Amino acid sequence: MQNKKSGKITLLGTGLMGSAMAKAMLSAGYTISVWNRTQSKCAPLEDCGATVFSSAEAAIATSDIIFLVISDYASSVALIADADLHGKTVVQLATGGIEDAVALEKLCAARGALGYMDVKVMTYPSHIGTPGGLLLASGRPDVFARQETLFKSFGNCRFVGEDVSAATTVMFAWSVHFQVGLAGVLESIGAAGALGVDPKIVFEIASVLGSDVEGILTRWQDAASRPGPPPAGISGTVNDYLVAADLILGSTEKAGVTLPVMSAVRSTFGQWADQGFGYADIEAAFQASRIQSLRN
Repeated sequence: MQNKKSGKITLLGTGLMGSAMAKAMLSAGYTISVWNRTQSKCAPLEDCGATVFSSAEAAIATSDIIFLVISDYASSVALIADADLHGKTVVQLATGGIEDAVALEKLCAARGALGYMDVKVMTYPSHIGTPGGLLLASGRPDVFARQETLFKSFGNCRFVGEDVSAATTVMFAWSVHFQVGLAGVLESIGAAGALGVDPKIVFEIASVLGSDVEGILTRWQDAASRPGPPPAGISGTVNDYLVAADLILGSTEKAGVTLPVMSAVRSTFGQWADQGFGYADIEAAFQASRIQSLRN
């Protein structure tokens, strides 16, 4: 049986993510209290050893560490606006804007909080408490150091900066990569169907070739460190990609399928060509276009 760890923890919000986090902490030997507006959602956690409170105020009062696993910052503010947070550490996990993290940290400090961490969960609830779990944390380094062991009960936890909004900005940057990639995968399934290709073949090829994220980053860094206009491309020029995009879009349109993501990509590459960078590799053209846009 797991030995009980010191410190009392309250978790507010026992939806899918909150429940997964509560179970991970219980499994790691922490003593936790939980609260949820819909009381019945706390029952499975009570069976696992959590103490259930009927009011958020009472749950907050009993603990040193407060996890806010609520849908948004506004709801979190409503729960703690009048709470006595003296000596407590608040860990916020809601999704919101950059300014939300800053405002909530100030509110917690005004209510007497010992510390505040803004944390973003980057994985599904089913991955919490496993090696596949990943959290990003931002805030004061000393606060993170005190809670690092606790955070690791959820899986991997990476400290991304003292600026309290850093976890949000890193998540946003990653989400662009993820969402565009997700849309691209789904769109390729549609294209495969329109062209009479089994999607499994497409993804077998993808599993071999990968997306070359590391190579893209390296080539962009090389381009960013080089002064002056980009050199002639050697790996895949903008013009090369434009020819391929036009062939793909033409073929799928004839099959009655539109590819909005691919069309948007083609439009962006077309802009780079219009700026005079069609001869350059994609990464170098991207960097040159950024610089030109900043100058304008």
